[in-house]
Amino acid sequence: MMRMGLGALALLALAGCGEVTMHSEVGGFKNAVMTCDSFESVEVAQRYQDIHHRTRTGLDPDRDGIVCEDMR
Repeated sequence: MMRMGLGALALLALAGCGEVTMHSEVGGFKNAVMTCDSFESVEVAQRYQDIHHRTRTGLDPDRDGIVCEDMR
C-alpha cells in the first residue's frame, strides 16, 4: 500500500502535481499543513520516502509526514 502511494507520488512529481492538498499523517493524526506546486513535488516525494524509510527501520518519523491526498 505504501509503495503504491509512493509510486503515485513519484508520478505526480514527474508530471507536475499542480495544486495538490497535502496533510500530515503520523501516528493516526491528520492535519492540513500545505499545498504544493509542481516545482515542489520532487522535494515532497523525497521527504515522504525518507520519512517512510525511517518509520520502517523503527526510528520515529518527523511530525510532518507528507502524503498527497488528491492523486487525480
